[in-house]
Amino acid sequence: MFATEIVATLIELVLIAGIGLVLAEAATRPGPPPPSRLRERTGHVLMGLAIFLFFLSGITKLIHVPFAMTEMGVLHLTGWKLNLVAGVELMSGALLLYRPLRSVALLFNSAHCGGAIVAHLAAGQDFAAVPSAVILSLVWLGAFLRHPEVLWSLRQYAAQTARPVWSGLRTDP
Repeated sequence: MFATEIVATLIELVLIAGIGLVLAEAATRPGPPPPSRLRERTGHVLMGLAIFLFFLSGITKLIHVPFAMTEMGVLHLTGWKLNLVAGVELMSGALLLYRPLRSVALLFNSAHCGGAIVAHLAAGQDFAAVPSAVILSLVWLGAFLRHPEVLWSLRQYAAQTARPVWSGLRTDP
């Protein structure tokens, strides 16, 4: 059990580092990154993995797989609430799957995963929040790589100032 917590935490740290690198690139480069097949494929794979995990999680709740039932029971999500959570997870995957709705999916998935993280933390399950954070990081890093226009505000600022975003945070005497 402890080994899975360590692995999940390491995966999350790698994803956070990837997000940081992409954000740093967007903040320092005024134009969109040159399109590369590797960047698009990596983003597509990460989003595909998130879609798969959303569908898998929703289905395990709908068919009442014992480990899912135990986890949801700890969070007091049983009966119709369990079905609602399953539906939200299936909808999260479906919104990501349908490319024209990915901008809506980012908001929907952020709200859902953020709520899951808070629910686990409120129940005293600190490490149980990590898988939700991993899925959320997969969604965002995948979106940053596959759809760089998501970072429009950072690029717009970099284009206006011709300097990195963080340099505007310094106060010179």
